[in-house]
Amino acid sequence: MVGESNLDKLRAVHSPHHDASDLEPYDDVLIHVGKHKAASSFLQLKLFPRLTPNLCTDLAIPKRLLADDFAPDSFRNFVNDHLDKQVEVEYPEGADRQLIISREALSTRTTPEVLDTMARRLKQSYPDARILILIREQFDLIVTLYAWATCKQHLRFTFQQYARWVMAERPQLLLHHHAVEAYVRHFGLEQVSVIPFEQIRNGSDRFFRDVSQLVVADADIEISKDRVNVTYKKESVIKAVIVVNTVLMPFLYMFIPLIRLVNNRLGDKYRQVLKTANRKYVAPLFDRIFVKSSDVQVDSRTRAELEPIFSRSNAVIEDLTKLNLAAYGYPTDNRPSSE
Repeated sequence: MVGESNLDKLRAVHSPHHDASDLEPYDDVLIHVGKHKAASSFLQLKLFPRLTPNLCTDLAIPKRLLADDFAPDSFRNFVNDHLDKQVEVEYPEGADRQLIISREALSTRTTPEVLDTMARRLKQSYPDARILILIREQFDLIVTLYAWATCKQHLRFTFQQYARWVMAERPQLLLHHHAVEAYVRHFGLEQVSVIPFEQIRNGSDRFFRDVSQLVVADADIEISKDRVNVTYKKESVIKAVIVVNTVLMPFLYMFIPLIRLVNNRLGDKYRQVLKTANRKYVAPLFDRIFVKSSDVQVDSRTRAELEPIFSRSNAVIEDLTKLNLAAYGYPTDNRPSSE
């Protein structure tokens, strides 16, 4: 399998405690530098909770890392105080000595400088941690992000408008090399594993077994492969959701201030229902109606504009990791993506 040597290399890393971590109760730390729509929710909700009771996915992780008064000791205390509440499960032997930190924003903040600061401060906090970065082919990813944002954030953009916006405002969502460079720079290549999301599609059992064994040696975890946070990418579904976003959602949001006057907590709950309504109810309904609709496609003009940018980004990753991203369908200097 392409990239297998990268996993083997990371698995072989020995992680003795540095003096700075002598007070840490963990033998090993895995930091999952997540990417939006690259199996992060699946790992956080289904796999990682089965590997260790010590899992931190707190939304405030990036904020804590970027705080003006950041200190490694205080950050470690924050992580220990904000471990996710786990259901009772039977953990593998030694699981209580492992820590997993997982957050998408560790790779998708707005500038390379911010990414570098987070990577540097994570290194200061957990010098022997292993880093797991999942990436996804950019044209597949941008379509998925567009569909996801249209539902969750009530966008009214066309795909072309969204593509221009994301490249101008949030390029880190798509240009994976910035995160890879930052974490390799501070942790060293021997502690960083970059794995294409496409490995999950090509052989999910092997992928989840290998990731499990990065945390607990000889782990043999069986989990449901049912998808988490399904994204509906059919073109007709997206168009219908945009109509809902344009016509119905503004009207429904008008009631939030009125409901909050009666009960502030109920108003917040009503707002949360509106935020999740498209993803949980509206899009699935349209998906059943528009059975024969094809997925949103990247138009030729957008592809021509973005392919050179993505190719350069992927070439940097290939040079650093020796992965063959072209084998997974990524645009690279060696092979342009298919039309």
